[in-house]
Amino acid sequence: MHIRSDLITTINEAQHRQRAIDSAMMVMENLRDQLDPQMKGWMPTGASGDTMPLEVAIDPSRLREESKRAFYQEPYGRVVIRNMVKFIIGSGTIINWAEKEENKLKTILAWWKKSAKSIKWFSFQREYVTRFFRDGEVFVRKFATEDGSLKLRFIDPALIADDDIVTDPQDVQTVISYKIRVSGQEPEVVSAAEIHHLKNADANMKRGRPILEAILPYIAKYKKWLEARMVLNIVRASVAIVKEVQGTSTDLLRLANKQKANDRGKDSDRTKMMQPGSIIQGTPGVKYSMLSPNLDAKDASEDGRTIQLAMASGVGFPDTFITADFSKANFASSVIAQNPAIREFEDGQQVIAEGITEIIDWILLDGIEKREIAAGAKLDYEMGFPPLLKRDLAQETAAHETMHNNRVISRATWQIKSGLDPDSEDRKIEEDELSIMNKPPEVQQPKTEQPPKRVDDRKPRQTTVGNEHKKQIRLKLLPQKATEKDITDGTLRNYEVEYEVIQPGQSTDLPGDQAA
Repeated sequence: MHIRSDLITTINEAQHRQRAIDSAMMVMENLRDQLDPQMKGWMPTGASGDTMPLEVAIDPSRLREESKRAFYQEPYGRVVIRNMVKFIIGSGTIINWAEKEENKLKTILAWWKKSAKSIKWFSFQREYVTRFFRDGEVFVRKFATEDGSLKLRFIDPALIADDDIVTDPQDVQTVISYKIRVSGQEPEVVSAAEIHHLKNADANMKRGRPILEAILPYIAKYKKWLEARMVLNIVRASVAIVKEVQGTSTDLLRLANKQKANDRGKDSDRTKMMQPGSIIQGTPGVKYSMLSPNLDAKDASEDGRTIQLAMASGVGFPDTFITADFSKANFASSVIAQNPAIREFEDGQQVIAEGITEIIDWILLDGIEKREIAAGAKLDYEMGFPPLLKRDLAQETAAHETMHNNRVISRATWQIKSGLDPDSEDRKIEEDELSIMNKPPEVQQPKTEQPPKRVDDRKPRQTTVGNEHKKQIRLKLLPQKATEKDITDGTLRNYEVEYEVIQPGQSTDLPGDQAA
């Protein structure tokens, strides 16, 4: 109690000092505008606002509000939270049930499918991770509805004050109850058994801290730096031509009035602006000079990049994850730069798994109480996440196959590492196998044997003998015709044959395969 009272006193003093500083700055700005009206609207260097006020850094509620504002309004605040959600939860968690008995497993899967549809499980996981990193903590309350179904609802951390978290006097980590304060209603005390609370903080702290806490000052610095650069560029580029008039002040006034616009309203003193392609006619005693903006953007870009690197290091990201600029990165450098971020995401997955496991246990126990899940069914399960990075599929498959064949990993682990649901895939494989087994066999059409070709069915070949005498044999099949088989197996040996000598230049018709 003594330490708490000192802390409250320190906070009150800090708030009083900050209010005094703000009042003094407002008085100085008003006095400056009165003394020098031309400086009205300009941002003096050294103004407050580029660092986090002390009361914001101390008060968790103010810190949460500032983190929410950065998430919704600042691009760098939003990209950090969105990257954490997309890499950690991805397409949703994967559950591998330990129960393998078919009938009991069917009851678990049926109840889980029904509950996941009612809760909108994917959207629930996505919001769960978003709240955890954006607010630094997440509260989930379970309700028993009139029809008996389980209802889960998120609780805004602003509805629960630090004093409203009642813990064991001897152990701050053992929570007894929470008090929820809704505007216009009486505070409601809820048992800790009905509220799930996961916080991003040390175990002995009651409240969590947003992940953006470390980079909120740098987000403000970068925004002010960017605004200053834009103002500077606009001012430097606003004056394009300087007209130098040689003569008296009367001559200068005459030329200035000549350039006035002929408007009838209050803005009749506006000076005409040259249009693109205008031709300037020289006037004696007048000299035109073109001005160069001289932006020095190269030096300024290093300042902006330094702030971006500070934001990236504050959340454990490579700078490309913050800036979304991959123009200067190649594959090798990207893989090396991603390693620290991958470890950051893996750490976040383990923390989120501890929290979501408690929610899944609520759903399963609710199914047991309603007797939707078979008695004696194993409620153990293994929860996994989709792969963080898309690697070479063929290379990963070969590596997993080697580990599976060497009994290093199971098939279920292989499926989880590939981002697949083992139970769902096993059912689909069984269905495919059953469909193949039950598929009627294809009717084989009987082949019609073609009758063997006979020798006399072949087309005769015209053969012309050259100058030399060549012996040609003509088969004379007696007393019947022969087939190809008869010729090949030597059946014709006993047949009578005759031959004749073909004279040079004589043409004769011979069967194609029987000229020797």
